[in-house]
Order: sequence, then C-alpha cells, then structure tokens
Amino acid sequence: MIDTSNARKKLLGHFGKPVSGDDFWSETPLSTKDDLRKIGLPAEFAEMRVTSGSTGEPLYVFYSKEAVESFTKRGIATMEAIGVGKNDVLLNLYSYGSVGAGINIERVCNRMNIPILPFGAPNTCPAEKVIDAIARTRPTAWVSVPSYALRLLSMLETTCPGYAPKKIFAGGEELLDRQIELFGGRGIEVYDAFGMTECRRVGISRKEEPKVFDVISQGLYVETENTENGTELILTDLNNFSTPIIRYRTNDIVKNVKYDPDGSVTAFEFGGRATDHIDIGGSIVSKSSMANDMLAYSNEFLFYIKTGEDMADAVDIVLPESCITRENDILSSLSYIHAKISLVFAKKVNTFSIDSNKSTYVIDLRNCKTNRSAS
Repeated sequence: MIDTSNARKKLLGHFGKPVSGDDFWSETPLSTKDDLRKIGLPAEFAEMRVTSGSTGEPLYVFYSKEAVESFTKRGIATMEAIGVGKNDVLLNLYSYGSVGAGINIERVCNRMNIPILPFGAPNTCPAEKVIDAIARTRPTAWVSVPSYALRLLSMLETTCPGYAPKKIFAGGEELLDRQIELFGGRGIEVYDAFGMTECRRVGISRKEEPKVFDVISQGLYVETENTENGTELILTDLNNFSTPIIRYRTNDIVKNVKYDPDGSVTAFEFGGRATDHIDIGGSIVSKSSMANDMLAYSNEFLFYIKTGEDMADAVDIVLPESCITRENDILSSLSYIHAKISLVFAKKVNTFSIDSNKSTYVIDLRNCKTNRSAS
C-alpha cells in the first residue's frame, strides 16, 4: 500500500482547497461533470481532450504534464498485465482527435517497443483498409471498442478466415455479456479497460473475468461512496494539476469491492452505469439488457424511444434487413418492454458516434421537440 495522504494534500493545496485537520479528505466534497464545466481555462496545461458526449454535454478536460506521464505509465502497466509485449503486433482502433484515446495507446507502445498499427476509428480509416492491413501484418492484439471489433471480426471471417487476434483489449463503451460470449466463441482472450477521458487507465480486468477489475493505483486514489445510485466509484487523479479530478463521481456502480487499509479501492466488480436504467411505459428496464438481447440477432441495431400519437411510450427498433425472418423471435425476446414495439428493417444501420466511435444503442426522443419516428 502506498500512503497517498501527502499527495492528496498537495493536490488540494494546489487548487486552493483546505487541507487542515484529520478529516481534510472526508470534508472535501464530491465533484461532478457539472462542477468541472464551471471551471475556466487553467494557467498551464500540456494537453486538452473532450469527452465524447455520450453521457451528456461534452466536457473539456485539461491535463498537466504530470497527468499525461502518469497515463502512459499506467498504460504500460496495463499492457504488462494482459501479456502484450514487443513480440506482439498491436492494432490500435481507438479514436484519435479530440478524444485522444488512440494517442495514449501509441505512446505506450512506443515506450514498450511494441509494433503498432495506428488506424484509429472508422472516421479516421475505413474498415476496408483496416482489413487489408490485417491481411498484410496479422496483428496479434487489438485495442478497440467492442462493437467495432465484432464488426471487423465478422468481415474477416468472409475475407481472411483465421486472422483473428489472440487478444482484444476493449474499452470506450460497456462490454456486454453477449459480446464477451462472442469473443470467447472465437477463441479470443478479451480484457476490459476501465477509464475515462477525465482520467485514463484506471483499471484492467482479469483474465477470464472481464467484469472484475484490478485498480492500477499509480497516481490515483480510488474510493467508493454510497450515493442515491448505489455504491459508486469515486476517482481522484493525484497528478492532474490543470483540471481538478478530485473525489469525482464516475457514475459507475460497483460491487464486491476490495480495499486497502487507507480506504482506497484495489479491486471491484463492475455493476453497471448509474444511467443504465430507463422508464419505458411505466416499467424500469436496463438499456444494456436490451442491447444484450438484440446481439443475439445482429451486431447493428438502434432503439428509438418516443411518444406515440396516443401519448403513450413507443419503441422503434432499426435492424438490418437480414433480420426480417426473425421478427417474431425478436418481439418475443423483448416482451418485458411494456410499450408498443415496431421493427424497422434497413439496408444499413449506423450505430457509431462520429467522434469517439462508441456505439449508441438506445436513443430517447421523448424530450426532443421533433420526437420523430425511426421510420
């Protein structure tokens, strides 16, 4: 265990927060995205990144040089934990640009002398070019959001069978149970990364336990709080002296938590996002469960929740035309949704965010002025 009390005092003092008394830390209030949005431009910073906006209005996050270096060190620890090294070839499909996750992976590989193919998300390089590169170089490990990795694997099976990687390091979006099954069915080891734009490389999942994470504690203080949402993970970046990531509410619910004597978290099981549950037709349902059910039929789909002409909730689901013959099965699997469900079959279903490449499965139109149907 590393004593972080002095590091926490240094961080609080840097931002002009009180550090006196034995209860200095517990008296430091929790912070949220809204708190960070109120903070102006810092006097000094090394880099700036922007959250993808998948959980609300995008947030500008400024990193000090100490934070950037800490991200790289934790990235190295991550690669070592999953057994990726200089004898591998790594395909980097994380997004570049303002989100910046891809750049962090590239720095890590450069430090570790790991050959890297920095292709990024589809808005950086089309999937067809990535498939061609895989055929030429046969990378042994991929870094990707899970939905895009599955899309590429499906393409590979028709063009380059046998070229799947040994390992996939997933991140950027929730790794769903059905996706874990789909990777495992192909003989691929899948690891999930826990982190966020606000603070990268917080934890890495265990082999064959992709829902259980070990915290990479270098430069971090991770704790939990019982909030209105449940046991929530609270994060402090001890090395970011530009944007104060201090007792930051991640909105991630955890269980089976392991602690060090100082109260810091060493391991946890991911229990879901606080924003995962949604009211449809008077019943609370899980968005991740809805997505899991659809993955039995297709990797590409979209739920549109809207207000119908009778002012009752209604759901349109856009699916590829190949699913037409499964219409009755699909409707039966979603019988727990107490609303009118309409299936819309399309030649192409685009589920990807332009900037981050995160898949968006559920779009709630009920508070939108247009409230337009997917059809």
